[in-house]
Amino acid sequence: MKNNSTTDPAISLLYAMAIFMPAYVTAAGNNNGLPDRIERLDERVTSLGHRLRRNNGDIADNFSRIMDNQAEIASNRNRILALEGNAGMQEFAIDCAADADALRNVEIQDNSTYVLSGICNGPVWLEGRINVTFAGDGSGDKDDGVMLPSGLTEHPYGALGIWRSTGIRLENLLVSSANYVSQSYSFGDNVSSLSAGNQSHIDASDVDFIGGDYSVSIYNGSQLDLREGVQVIDFNRSGLDAYNQALIRTHEYISVSGIVGSSTETYPYAIVATNNSTVEIRNGGDFIGASGQPVVEYPTAVWSGDNSTIRFRNGSNPTMITGSIESAYSSMVRIDGNMTLLGALAAYHIGYIRATDTTQSGGEVYAGDSSNVRLESSDIAPSSVIYPCCGFEAYRLGNIRLNNTSVDTNGNPIYVSGFGIFDARGNTDLGGAEIFCHDANQIRIRSEVTNAGPVSCF
Repeated sequence: MKNNSTTDPAISLLYAMAIFMPAYVTAAGNNNGLPDRIERLDERVTSLGHRLRRNNGDIADNFSRIMDNQAEIASNRNRILALEGNAGMQEFAIDCAADADALRNVEIQDNSTYVLSGICNGPVWLEGRINVTFAGDGSGDKDDGVMLPSGLTEHPYGALGIWRSTGIRLENLLVSSANYVSQSYSFGDNVSSLSAGNQSHIDASDVDFIGGDYSVSIYNGSQLDLREGVQVIDFNRSGLDAYNQALIRTHEYISVSGIVGSSTETYPYAIVATNNSTVEIRNGGDFIGASGQPVVEYPTAVWSGDNSTIRFRNGSNPTMITGSIESAYSSMVRIDGNMTLLGALAAYHIGYIRATDTTQSGGEVYAGDSSNVRLESSDIAPSSVIYPCCGFEAYRLGNIRLNNTSVDTNGNPIYVSGFGIFDARGNTDLGGAEIFCHDANQIRIRSEVTNAGPVSCF
């Protein structure tokens, strides 16, 4: 899991109480009046935990709606800018087959279209531009574009860099940093195929983004809309990376796949959202994070952290994720349906995962540190591939809730401790899984649930 240090002091106190309370109860058991007082305190802490979990879910949902509204406002603004600029659009032909530096030697102008022939040398940077289109010449399938040449000695940041620019369109292109994926170059790492910041807005269709550490890096209030025919491949660290109030939206099926088996990165991801950012997958896709390990170990593919949201909407196309999904630090991952996941579902440090119509296998379902995992109308087959404990684990005020969900834990138990809660309701089949807990009150299995296994409290 990704490490971070931001923890609310009040939550830290609850963690400490959750860890040390059982031992304290044992030591104080023979003191007059103490057991009753400790029991009442236990009830108050548990009640506070429930309130925190409800509030976390409400906050995450409200934040997602706010980001949707902001994205709509930004889209409307950029459509207006595009309409204003279209009347005076100019078109320029750039022949990089004849001169690889041709695009770098051009002064990019507002309200202009640049039709590229061949592969142009990067880095190419736009700053403070409005209504600029880069398009392939249409003679081939993504055989025109921008690529970082090998041997650069100054940090290029990205093959294509966009800064404080709006109404930028990319069409039928290759944008590549394939020569920079190992973090072994003299100027360090953090190279992207596309790097966009400071309230920029980009719209891309029929584009291949290739290579780099962070292949597509969107940050500082910028927005990227990915439409038909887009893939993000062969990156080292992350494929779609939204940072610091950024927004990435995909509108059609997308393929995101990193370097599997030879990545040098310890924590690689297909999708990352951090620092109040949002990534929204609207119509399915195939997502595999980069990894130096065999893919059978299911490294993390999706990570939402620091007040961010990643949402998979239930589009007409399915979504396939090879790797685990993690949500942490007051963040949310929401799955609306049509999802197949090969990996764990893990929420920790006030994280929130909500999944509907999801088929999951190959990893634990985990909720810890005042986090929530809610599974609705899903088929869940968790295992201890990554976390050796169990199939389900609710730990330290973590809450796992199943509704109308079928479970096959492959012989792995359900484990609940530290004021965690395991809640099964509706037409849920628990598959006979054995349940271990510290207190029977932590287990809430409604009467309509079938095949509940034995419960052992210790």
